[in-house]
Amino acid sequence: MKLQFNLRTYQEEAIASVVQLFEGAELQHNKFDLSRSSRQISDNKNNLFLSKESLLNNLQEIQRKNNRSEAPIEISSQLEEPDFTIEMETGTGKTFVYLKTIMELYQKYGWKKYLVVVPSVAIREGVISEFKRLKPIFEHDYKQPVFAYVYDSGKLDELESYNRSSFIEIMVMTMQAFNKDQNILNQEQLDKTYNKPIDLMAELRPIVILDEPQKMGGEATKTKLKDFNALFTLRYSATHNEITNLIYRYTPFDAYQDNYVKKIEVLSVYGNDIKDINAYIEVQEVAYDKNDKLYAQIKFYQRKQSDIKIISRRVRQSGYDIYEKSNQMVEYKGYAVSEINPAQKYVKIQTPKEELIIKNTMYLKIKMI
Repeated sequence: MKLQFNLRTYQEEAIASVVQLFEGAELQHNKFDLSRSSRQISDNKNNLFLSKESLLNNLQEIQRKNNRSEAPIEISSQLEEPDFTIEMETGTGKTFVYLKTIMELYQKYGWKKYLVVVPSVAIREGVISEFKRLKPIFEHDYKQPVFAYVYDSGKLDELESYNRSSFIEIMVMTMQAFNKDQNILNQEQLDKTYNKPIDLMAELRPIVILDEPQKMGGEATKTKLKDFNALFTLRYSATHNEITNLIYRYTPFDAYQDNYVKKIEVLSVYGNDIKDINAYIEVQEVAYDKNDKLYAQIKFYQRKQSDIKIISRRVRQSGYDIYEKSNQMVEYKGYAVSEINPAQKYVKIQTPKEELIIKNTMYLKIKMI
């Protein structure tokens, strides 16, 4: 039986966007300008020789290529850190995309060491499950063995093997494993040839992949992430809180148009076709006011005596009950604001069945069937 999988166009684009960031780099055995140390410790470490200017030029070229009016991408004016963001709607194969990206990066640049950081055990187990499904396909297509491990503080021998091995290896770790000083990973080991276990990873300059980074908030996690001495960082999520050098976007509207997710009626606003809908919720703006307080300006219908009119309201916090504010229009029963996201400029709406994201200048059509 021939092993294969079918790549969707947006998945190919997301993968290519990362790989092309490093166009012009030589294969292996070179030192990256942003390295904290010039000391060669392990033959298996990731290396990249590419100037910041070249990397920035590549980044800007990819951003211009992927910039679309319906999914705008801001062109980076400078590159402080090799830290890049990929936005992909939930349910469109995010984990598959970054695992496939790992294999493509190895094939083109020879990089073997990767660290996937996740916010929870549940997501960690999902990553390992997806890897097990893909492992035979990857090994067949790339003609190389590839391994993935769950970091276990009670099995430092596996971390030592990760350091010594010349194979493609992926360490999967929750943020709780390293974001405190008392974590084993950050403790000195008097009976070992190395100082701290985290040093075994840092000297390899792993490529760090953050899965759902918006759930890893907190200065402690951000600070400790630096201790891994990443060659570069890739951030994957549908709902980023912080955007750093965005290179690719596959939005909820893209997924809706491509029939890859449940068909929710979220359409760009070019006017309000009242005859076609029972009600709607429009996000006009997500911003900060002159007092630096976050708000979302939203429009919806409101019943006033015998008439129904469109109103616009400034919402400042979650829990805003649209059903009540509409004077209990039945169409809005169960609809409330559950989140206002300033970085991605969207409002998350709780509906009777699920939560939906409505981005700035888009609206949700509500039909009573």
